[in-house]
Amino acid sequence: MTLTVPLYLLKRRAKARARALGEPLHAALDHIAQEQGFTQWSHLVRRRSQQRPATRLFQQLRAGECVLLAGRPGHGKTLLGLELLIEAVRQGHATWFFSLESTVAEVNDRVQRLGADNAALEGKLTVDCSDDVCAAYIAEQLSQAPRGAVAVVDFLQILDQRRDRPALADQVRTLTVTAQSRDATIIVLSQIDRHFDSDSGAMPSRQHLRLPNPVDIGGFSKACFIHNGKVQVEPITTCSARR
Repeated sequence: MTLTVPLYLLKRRAKARARALGEPLHAALDHIAQEQGFTQWSHLVRRRSQQRPATRLFQQLRAGECVLLAGRPGHGKTLLGLELLIEAVRQGHATWFFSLESTVAEVNDRVQRLGADNAALEGKLTVDCSDDVCAAYIAEQLSQAPRGAVAVVDFLQILDQRRDRPALADQVRTLTVTAQSRDATIIVLSQIDRHFDSDSGAMPSRQHLRLPNPVDIGGFSKACFIHNGKVQVEPITTCSARR
């Protein structure tokens, strides 16, 4: 059975039920699991861990490459990016989340909703929402990081909104060079054009990327598209990177 409702929403329902009915939380969790077709909450969690797209996707990433992760608003690209960082921490990598879109509090709240162990992430996941975030700034931060770091950049289209920043194409080249020189994996979140027909049942692809300014995406090794809970990976270039 496929679990389509996010785990944090199911937990929220269980807590609300426990408060309303005065029943133990574990009983409320089991009841919510049964509504989803599972016998117990532990069975639901086990199936959820088997379905996690971040685990499968992380296995396809390589050190030294830049990757696009694209989707329409509300389809979970930011959460997937954070899940990739959590997976990277589990495998011993230092990680960064750079954002010009979110606040540190918002990012930490999303991490908590994913059920991550905050103590395990402490000192291993750096959330940087500085107004200085741009490709050069990211390169500077990663130059001081252990080799093999994993970073998520939120998001592509906002990197060149300030007039004092280099053109977006130049920033993409900087990120590509940084990934290669530091054996890092840099995942850049990207928007999908609003004209993409989200009701067609099809997955978005490279042609649907929202690129208000001309950008050669050939520096990215692959693009990952997320839509309605599905993830599709599309190669862009042949990359000699490794993990």
